[in-house]
Amino acid sequence: MVASLSYLVLLLLCIAVIRFGHSQPRVAALPELAICDDMPCYRGITLNSTTWEQALEILKNTSGFEINTLYNGAQAATGPVERLITFSGDEGIFEIDLFIRPGTVSFKSLLIELGSPCMIYPAYPVTVVSFRDRLVWISATQTGITPDSSVLEIDLGPYSSSSRFTAEQQARRCRRRGDGTIEGEQWAGFRHYSLQ
Repeated sequence: MVASLSYLVLLLLCIAVIRFGHSQPRVAALPELAICDDMPCYRGITLNSTTWEQALEILKNTSGFEINTLYNGAQAATGPVERLITFSGDEGIFEIDLFIRPGTVSFKSLLIELGSPCMIYPAYPVTVVSFRDRLVWISATQTGITPDSSVLEIDLGPYSSSSRFTAEQQARRCRRRGDGTIEGEQWAGFRHYSLQ
């Protein structure tokens, strides 16, 4: 009887703790990363809209960023993003690469924010996972990745034109590596994938 009562109290306590955890607001892994005018953006730097000159002004006016003269980008003194590099053309910046400070962003936090990826490019020591509008580079072991694996880099874009996608096109999109000829596998959860 005492054991049953203890078990019931423990069960109710666990349920209460879980419900409390679920009631708390989610904290975004990278709150500066958003969608602006239907396009990925970082700190207001929007793909195919913002020019490097405009991005330069945004970064100069953001505390903690030091502009790098070797490439169109900046170093960050604090926060999860350690460095960012932009690539631009006639229509503005078409790609933003964010290099993440080791151990600050887990793959799990991106899964919570973005949902399931659409493609995986398994490799050791870095596995690349594809979402609709970005590639995520993850630290991997020879056995693969886990929810707690560290995110190393997030690449937004490239988008070759400023055309917007219909809702149907957006739902089917999957950001590919390179020029699209690099073969990946469909994401099927945390299982063993063949290393490339």
